[in-house]
Amino acid sequence: MQIFKGDEMQEMTITESAVSVLVEDKNDAANLYEQMLTMADNEGFKGDRRIFQEFIDARTKAGEKLVFDYGFNWRTFDRVEAGWIVNETSSIANIETGYSFIIGVNPRDELTMDCALLLTETFEGTKFRYLNVCGPSFTSDREIFVKHFREQVEVFSSFLAGHRQVIIDAYQNAATCKVGENLDKLLLASHLAQSVREDVAKNLEKYEKSEIAQLQVAREFSRIGNARFAHQGNRYFEAASRIMFTQI
Repeated sequence: MQIFKGDEMQEMTITESAVSVLVEDKNDAANLYEQMLTMADNEGFKGDRRIFQEFIDARTKAGEKLVFDYGFNWRTFDRVEAGWIVNETSSIANIETGYSFIIGVNPRDELTMDCALLLTETFEGTKFRYLNVCGPSFTSDREIFVKHFREQVEVFSSFLAGHRQVIIDAYQNAATCKVGENLDKLLLASHLAQSVREDVAKNLEKYEKSEIAQLQVAREFSRIGNARFAHQGNRYFEAASRIMFTQI
């Protein structure tokens, strides 16, 4: 499905196994968020809508306004994920920070909830995402999960708000840190397949190793995530974040 607004196009990618949304125009954010959740509703479990709204309400009470940035759910409903940017002016040009909430079902049919710090960067007209999965995690059977998820959302919300500066610091450090002879070591930190690491290395061959910044390497993984989001979820955005946080 392709959603058009004026001369711009927003795309909601639908495959046999997944639905994904990447928001490029913030004016369409609310509409795309609702469409993603409606598709999740049709899978028969509407709890994600309630949990996400609890999170939005918690951050709103804290004085933040969240803008939907991306969403993802597996058609089999094993995993639903939504990310929001905090709508405020950043002290660093071209970046925004926010949060990601991940709700899943594990093989034991228990519900799980995880969170991540989200940083988005606009560079040369392209939006790059970096996801740092961190902090508390909540897993329990469905009855206990429903009973206690509200208090857990408060815990998650407070943790994420208190750690936003962490991903900003990592971004700034990665922008100035030169890779040098540590490129192979840094690529291993992605925890992705050798073929992916080789593709990234090939894309960087046009630069002198002594001039490659750590952030450039992270961007290459995020670039792959932009192209494969519908099929691979956020594994490339998470890999980009791991690259950004790795000390070399």
